[in-house]
Formats: sequence, structure tokens, C-alpha cells
Amino acid sequence: MSITLSSHDAFLAALKGAHHVALSSYAITRDMADELASCADRGADVHVRLAAHLVGDSTGTRAAAAARIVAQLREHGVDAALIAPGDTSPHVKAASVDGVLWLDDRNFPRKGPDLVVRDDDPADVRAATSWLDGTAAHSDRLTFTKRDALAQEAAAIAAAPRGEIDLSTEDIGTGPVETALLHRLAAGDHVRLLCDLAECTSSSARGALAQLENAGAEVRSRKAVDKLAVTADRAWIGSANATYLDAHTAAQSDWGLITTQVDAVAALRQRFEDAWNGRPAPA
Repeated sequence: MSITLSSHDAFLAALKGAHHVALSSYAITRDMADELASCADRGADVHVRLAAHLVGDSTGTRAAAAARIVAQLREHGVDAALIAPGDTSPHVKAASVDGVLWLDDRNFPRKGPDLVVRDDDPADVRAATSWLDGTAAHSDRLTFTKRDALAQEAAAIAAAPRGEIDLSTEDIGTGPVETALLHRLAAGDHVRLLCDLAECTSSSARGALAQLENAGAEVRSRKAVDKLAVTADRAWIGSANATYLDAHTAAQSDWGLITTQVDAVAALRQRFEDAWNGRPAPA
């Protein structure tokens, strides 16, 4: 009963013979919609929740595409719906497939460097299934809101032994994670930060980067980076960027997972190291 760094291909293979699928994602591709429709056509019980409103979609093109995907899925007997921001817009990318939890840090793309986690821990599966069903979820190591995910990430950084702390996030901002990193830098720890500087355009992002670099953090820019933090004895992974929190974003649904599983921590450390040095992540 553990977590495993997996792959999109393995997730698709799990769908092939699935009997029950519940998936929540910010968005999905047409290819993924076809896979889910095929599951329903084979008689599987399939439930899908997608975001009704997407950031930067000023023309409504992406929202219209999401509505078409939901309509397509319903034609195949899928229980599919769009969720509005007021209903904790699903930035979580999670799927329960026959009692196994699959977590993706992006949106279940058919190809790409996304970080896919297979989790068969019963407590995590129960918590995720409850959350996907819309009921109360509890797990000691798995969270489902951005506020809780970032608090968990910050706590992992604060509790880590002295030494090196590695963190990657597409975007960053002033908030609990930045504060935790600054405290560790002040204590003399070595911090490496990977982010996509093209995404770090807000004043909060620029301010956080300036403070971290001034405090001694090493910063490098990469495209499509993971959302993770790795220390000597633990790792945090999730779908939440380490950005600032306001009343809206704090309640946004995002998953976060903390692990001390030795092989998982080692694999995540290697994944960070590969990204830090510009080596491509496994597809």
C-alpha cells in the first residue's frame, strides 16, 4: 500500500478494464474524453467533473469546448457536469479507478511531462472517493483545497532536517510556502527553486522571487515544471502552485500529498534533479 510515480499510459491502461471511474479535472482533452466515453460504452459507471470557467478565457472559447465535452460524455451515459468557481472550481486533477487513486499535477493530457501518481493507500483512496462524491474527506496526508495543500507544503519545509530544500512550481507568490523558504534560508539552509519565469508576472510573484534570491536561494526557470518540494526525509507533491492566497483561491480545490516513503522521496528528488539540469522528464 503505497504511492508510485507512474505514467499517463499506465492510467489509460487502468481505464481499459475499469468498472467504476470518478474523475475531476480543470479541463480534459478530446482524447481523454473519448477514453472516458469508451469506458461508459463498455458498461463502466463513469462520473466526470470539469471547471465551468477557465482563467484567461476572455472569449469563452475554452468554456464552450468544455461544455461540448460534457455533452459528448452525457451522450455515452457518463454522469458529467461543469462546476462553477463558487462551487470550488475543480483545479484538482484526480481520478478514482476501481479503488485506486490516480493524481495528476496537470489535466490528464495524453502526452507530456506531467507528474502522475498512483496511490493505493486505503485511507487516501477513501478520502479522495469521498471528495469526488462531494462529501467530507479526511486523510492525514492528502488534502483537497489550495489553502490546505500549501499549508501542508509549508509545514513539510519547516519540519525538514537541516540541509538542502528543493522546490518547483510553475508560479510563485507571497504566502505560506515563500515564508517557510525564507525561514529556512535565514537558518542557513540551501534552497533551490525551479519555476517558469514566463508565468511569474504578478507583483506578488516578482516580490517573492526578489526576496528569495536576496536571501540566497538559487533560482532557475524551466517550462512545464512539477509542483513539488523535496527535503532530506520527505516530499510534497500536488496540483497547487505556491502562489498567494485570497478568499477565492484559498477555497479552490487542489490536491496535496505528503510522503516519507523512501523510494518515492528518492524518485521525486531525481525528478527535480533532472529538471534542474535541463533533462527531460519521462513522458
